[in-house]
Parts: sequence; structure tokens; C-alpha cells
Amino acid sequence: MNIDISIPKNDTETWKEAFERFHAFCRVPFQMYDDEPETTTVLEFNRNVELLIPGKRIPAERLAELEAKYNVTIPMELKKFMQEHGSFTIKLYHGNDLDLLHFYNPADSAELAPFLPEIKPFLMGLENNFTYEIKDDLLKCSMTQEQIDWFNNNCFFFGHIIYNDERWEYLYFDKQGNFSSLYFAVEDVYSTVKDHVLPALEGITEPKDFNQIMSYAIDKVMEWLTEYISET
Repeated sequence: MNIDISIPKNDTETWKEAFERFHAFCRVPFQMYDDEPETTTVLEFNRNVELLIPGKRIPAERLAELEAKYNVTIPMELKKFMQEHGSFTIKLYHGNDLDLLHFYNPADSAELAPFLPEIKPFLMGLENNFTYEIKDDLLKCSMTQEQIDWFNNNCFFFGHIIYNDERWEYLYFDKQGNFSSLYFAVEDVYSTVKDHVLPALEGITEPKDFNQIMSYAIDKVMEWLTEYISET
């Protein structure tokens, strides 16, 4: 099967331009060939993928509550996005629904809950996705309680990319206002801690701004979708 996708990207792409690039990507039909060459099915992503941006303006008090709760200043670019748009999701509707890229929101039934932004310290973010107390696994993999505390005080997750039920990549910022991502595979916690978590103790070595982390996240979702269609 040949999949030819050419969506231009510039080095100074803004998050809005990244979303526009993703929209253009989703409108490209993928040719899916069966065993018989003359049998062709076209899947148009724009029927199966949604980029959900509520566009609900969030009260500044909500963001101030988050900052006070975790003793951190949300970087201005992210704060502006959250205040103007709230939470957002890129969702795939094909078989099982998947939130491929998701900004966090609180899990309650309040009217604005699906749109309210949320941030999660390191351990809370991991336990939210993997549905069990992962702290014991971290301690068994050569992490100390002091190191876990450092991550909780310095790394604040605001969203994630999902690759499957056991592999995630968290989008986060630190107290200096830098953005980065942290890959985590619950299927191999030892290697994840060794190769991805512990090196992050040295700080963000290649810091990104908000536009850059969003462009990176869109790239990863496009790669995932391309591979998904190749295997479907």
C-alpha cells in the first residue's frame, strides 16, 4: 500500500497553523487496497476524526485556582489558550473511540466540566491514566521518594498523546515555563524510568515553547494515524 501525504510545515508554526495542517491532513483520502487490486476502499479521515475545541471562555479565577493549588505559574501561552478555549481533544471514531490528543479537564458533572482546563502533577497524571497506584513500581525501579517529590513539584502535565492503552506521552511544563514531553510505557516501567524519567531530573535539555510543543504533538498524532491506516 502506498500512502503519500505531503502537508507543508514551517519551522515557526503556531498552534493555530498546526491545527490547520492537521485539518488538511484529515481531508486527504487514504487508499486502502484489499487482496484484489481492483477492490479499493477510501477512508476519509474527516468523517472519523474530530478536533474538538469548545471555544468556551474560561474565567480567570479557574486558572488562578489551579496555580494556587499547585503553587505554580501556568506559562502565559498555555494560560491564554486555556482561557480562550478551555480543554480540547482530537478524537478518532473508528471501532473503539480514542482520544489521541487530549488536554485535561476535571472529572465531575458540572456544566462547564468538559471544557474546564486542568493540570496534574507528575504522579497524579500517571495514576490518572494507568488506573492503579504506580508509585510502588517507580520505587522498585530505582526511583527514590525524593525524586518523585521533585517531579511532583516541578513537572505539571496538562495533556497527553495516547499510542495505546499502555503507552502515553505526557505534555508538561516546568516551573521555569518551559515545555516538553515525557514518554511512559506501563508495559515496561523499568526501561521507561531508566531511559525517559530519570534523565528528566536534569531538567528540560531542549525546551520548547507552547507553539512548538503543540506542533510536535500534532506531528505525533499524524504519524499515529498514518500507521493506523497502514495496518487497517
